[in-house]
Amino acid sequence: MTSRWSVIWMRRSNLSRWGRFCMRLAALGQPPYKARRPLARLGRNGYVAPSATIYGDDIALAAGCFVDERVTIFQHPGGGPVTLAERVHLYRDCIVETGPGGSLSIGEDTHVQPRCQFTAFAGPIRIGARVQIAPNCSFYPYDHSFAAGEEIAAQPL
Repeated sequence: MTSRWSVIWMRRSNLSRWGRFCMRLAALGQPPYKARRPLARLGRNGYVAPSATIYGDDIALAAGCFVDERVTIFQHPGGGPVTLAERVHLYRDCIVETGPGGSLSIGEDTHVQPRCQFTAFAGPIRIGARVQIAPNCSFYPYDHSFAAGEEIAAQPL
Protein backbone atom coordinates (compact mmCIF):
# COMPACT_ATOMS: atom_id res chain seq x y z
CA MET A 1 0.00 0.00 0.00
CA THR A 2 1.33 3.42 -0.88
CA SER A 3 1.32 6.10 1.76
CA ARG A 4 0.24 9.69 1.38
CA TRP A 5 3.95 10.58 1.73
CA SER A 6 4.78 8.49 -1.34
CA VAL A 7 1.93 9.96 -3.37
CA ILE A 8 3.05 13.53 -2.62
CA TRP A 9 6.65 12.88 -3.67
CA MET A 10 5.86 10.74 -6.73
CA ARG A 11 3.63 13.50 -8.10
CA ARG A 12 6.74 15.73 -8.15
CA SER A 13 8.99 13.09 -9.70
CA ASN A 14 10.54 12.99 -13.18
CA LEU A 15 13.90 11.98 -14.66
CA SER A 16 15.77 15.16 -13.65
CA ARG A 17 18.06 15.19 -10.59
CA TRP A 18 15.30 16.81 -8.53
CA GLY A 19 12.72 14.36 -9.83
CA ARG A 20 14.95 11.38 -9.02
CA PHE A 21 15.43 12.80 -5.51
CA CYS A 22 11.64 12.96 -5.16
CA MET A 23 11.45 9.27 -6.14
CA ARG A 24 14.00 8.45 -3.45
CA LEU A 25 11.88 10.26 -0.86
CA ALA A 26 8.73 8.49 -2.09
CA ALA A 27 10.40 5.11 -1.50
CA LEU A 28 11.20 5.85 2.15
CA GLY A 29 9.24 3.49 4.36
CA GLN A 30 8.10 1.38 1.40
CA PRO A 31 8.89 -2.34 1.29
CA PRO A 32 11.68 -3.42 -1.09
CA TYR A 33 11.84 -5.00 -4.53
CA LYS A 34 8.59 -5.80 -6.34
CA ALA A 35 6.53 -4.38 -3.49
CA ARG A 36 7.54 -0.93 -4.81
CA ARG A 37 5.76 -1.47 -8.13
CA PRO A 38 2.70 0.57 -7.03
CA LEU A 39 4.94 3.66 -6.98
CA ALA A 40 5.24 3.38 -10.77
CA ARG A 41 1.56 4.24 -11.20
CA LEU A 42 2.02 7.54 -9.36
CA GLY A 43 4.71 9.32 -11.42
CA ARG A 44 4.50 10.54 -15.02
CA ASN A 45 7.67 8.58 -15.88
CA GLY A 46 6.91 5.74 -13.51
CA TYR A 47 9.35 4.82 -10.75
CA VAL A 48 13.14 4.65 -11.06
CA ALA A 49 14.96 3.17 -8.06
CA PRO A 50 17.67 5.28 -6.41
CA SER A 51 20.48 2.91 -7.43
CA ALA A 52 19.38 2.72 -11.10
CA THR A 53 21.54 4.52 -13.67
CA ILE A 54 19.97 6.28 -16.64
CA TYR A 55 22.44 7.98 -18.98
CA GLY A 56 21.69 9.38 -22.42
CA ASP A 57 19.80 12.08 -24.26
CA ASP A 58 17.21 9.94 -26.04
CA ILE A 59 15.69 7.74 -23.34
CA ALA A 60 11.91 7.72 -22.94
CA LEU A 61 10.00 6.08 -20.10
CA ALA A 62 6.22 6.09 -20.46
CA ALA A 63 3.73 6.23 -17.61
CA GLY A 64 3.78 3.33 -15.20
CA CYS A 65 7.32 2.11 -15.96
CA PHE A 66 9.16 0.41 -13.09
CA VAL A 67 12.98 0.50 -13.15
CA ASP A 68 14.29 -1.53 -10.22
CA GLU A 69 17.50 -1.37 -8.19
CA ARG A 70 20.82 -1.46 -10.03
CA VAL A 71 19.29 -1.35 -13.51
CA THR A 72 21.50 0.45 -16.04
CA ILE A 73 20.13 2.19 -19.13
CA PHE A 74 23.08 3.58 -21.09
CA GLN A 75 23.24 5.32 -24.45
CA HIS A 76 26.75 5.30 -25.94
CA PRO A 77 27.81 8.23 -28.17
CA GLY A 78 25.97 7.75 -31.45
CA GLY A 79 23.59 5.27 -29.85
CA GLY A 80 19.95 5.25 -30.84
CA PRO A 81 16.91 5.80 -28.64
CA VAL A 82 15.71 3.65 -25.76
CA THR A 83 11.91 3.62 -25.54
CA LEU A 84 9.98 1.89 -22.77
CA ALA A 85 6.22 1.85 -23.38
CA GLU A 86 3.60 2.07 -20.65
CA ARG A 87 3.97 -0.24 -17.66
CA VAL A 88 7.28 -1.83 -18.72
CA HIS A 89 9.04 -3.35 -15.70
CA LEU A 90 12.84 -3.83 -15.65
CA TYR A 91 13.82 -5.80 -12.57
CA ARG A 92 17.12 -5.82 -10.68
CA ASP A 93 20.50 -5.80 -12.38
CA CYS A 94 19.26 -5.52 -15.98
CA ILE A 95 21.51 -3.71 -18.45
CA VAL A 96 20.12 -1.88 -21.47
CA GLU A 97 22.55 -0.16 -23.83
CA THR A 98 22.52 1.25 -27.33
CA GLY A 99 25.45 2.10 -29.56
CA PRO A 100 25.99 3.27 -33.14
CA GLY A 101 23.28 1.92 -35.41
CA GLY A 102 21.30 0.43 -32.53
CA SER A 103 18.06 1.24 -30.76
CA LEU A 104 15.78 -0.50 -28.29
CA SER A 105 12.04 -0.45 -27.81
CA ILE A 106 10.00 -2.50 -25.35
CA GLY A 107 6.21 -2.72 -25.72
CA GLU A 108 3.61 -2.05 -23.05
CA ASP A 109 3.03 -4.36 -20.09
CA THR A 110 6.30 -6.24 -20.67
CA HIS A 111 8.23 -7.57 -17.68
CA VAL A 112 11.98 -8.21 -17.88
CA GLN A 113 13.14 -10.39 -15.00
CA PRO A 114 16.47 -9.86 -13.15
CA ARG A 115 19.91 -9.85 -14.75
CA CYS A 116 18.86 -9.57 -18.41
CA GLN A 117 21.04 -7.73 -20.90
CA PHE A 118 20.07 -5.88 -24.07
CA THR A 119 23.01 -4.70 -26.20
CA ALA A 120 21.74 -2.86 -29.29
CA PHE A 121 24.66 -2.05 -31.58
CA ALA A 122 24.49 -2.18 -35.41
CA GLY A 123 20.74 -2.84 -35.39
CA PRO A 124 17.51 -2.44 -33.44
CA ILE A 125 16.09 -4.67 -30.72
CA ARG A 126 12.28 -4.65 -30.63
CA ILE A 127 10.36 -6.43 -27.86
CA GLY A 128 6.59 -6.55 -28.27
CA ALA A 129 3.77 -5.87 -25.83
CA ARG A 130 2.80 -8.15 -22.92
CA VAL A 131 6.01 -10.18 -23.07
CA GLN A 132 7.55 -11.99 -20.08
CA ILE A 133 11.35 -12.35 -20.33
CA ALA A 134 12.98 -14.92 -18.05
CA PRO A 135 15.98 -14.08 -15.81
CA ASN A 136 19.53 -14.05 -17.18
CA CYS A 137 18.63 -13.60 -20.87
CA SER A 138 20.81 -11.69 -23.33
CA PHE A 139 19.62 -10.00 -26.52
CA TYR A 140 21.77 -8.77 -29.44
CA PRO A 141 20.56 -7.64 -32.88
CA TYR A 142 23.38 -9.42 -34.75
CA ASP A 143 25.21 -12.72 -35.11
CA HIS A 144 28.94 -12.43 -34.55
CA SER A 145 30.97 -14.05 -37.33
CA PHE A 146 34.07 -16.01 -36.46
CA ALA A 147 37.16 -17.36 -38.18
CA ALA A 148 39.56 -19.91 -36.72
CA GLY A 149 42.87 -18.43 -35.64
CA GLU A 150 41.63 -14.83 -35.54
CA GLU A 151 40.87 -12.99 -32.30
CA ILE A 152 37.15 -12.45 -31.80
CA ALA A 153 37.63 -8.70 -31.24
CA ALA A 154 39.17 -8.38 -34.72
CA GLN A 155 36.25 -10.07 -36.49
CA PRO A 156 33.30 -8.19 -37.97
CA LEU A 157 29.73 -8.30 -36.74
